[in-house]
Amino acid sequence: MTKIFAITLLILTFVVANNAQAKCERYSPPGAGFSVCIPEGWTLQDDDKGAKFKNAVSPASSGSPANLIFLLDETPLKLKEYVDASNVETLKNPATLGFSSIKLASRSDFVTDTNEPGVKSVFLETYQGTQLYAVQYMYDAGKKKLIITFTTLESAKAVNEKIFDAAVKTLKADH
Repeated sequence: MTKIFAITLLILTFVVANNAQAKCERYSPPGAGFSVCIPEGWTLQDDDKGAKFKNAVSPASSGSPANLIFLLDETPLKLKEYVDASNVETLKNPATLGFSSIKLASRSDFVTDTNEPGVKSVFLETYQGTQLYAVQYMYDAGKKKLIITFTTLESAKAVNEKIFDAAVKTLKADH
């Protein structure tokens, strides 16, 4: 009886997980080598600065404005070395990025549902007097690094970080 219950539970877990991923709006830019589920209710839009990838924005009705951007960067560095260098450069020059201050709040390993190993860095930023909360996830994408950045108001971090993590967990990379 216990064995039947365990098998049934395992099957249900698999079905629920597959259905959750199957119903998402998966963003898969042509030739980019990755796809990811956009958070429910978010809208994809073209970047007004001519970026290669679309951005995603949270619904205005959410009360917690947030955005999502993607970037691919070609580099010979290994992932951890790239993250180190990127974080140092970001912290060293906040004004060149338009911020009055940037602080690294945390950094940790982050693995997707498809076992893609990555690094998650959390930044506290000040932009024109507004406190922001940015979460940056970095992954290997062949000879490139995929950078996925979510930004929200610091006051909305508790709600939005769960949404951010859940979306990035759905990352699928083509190697």
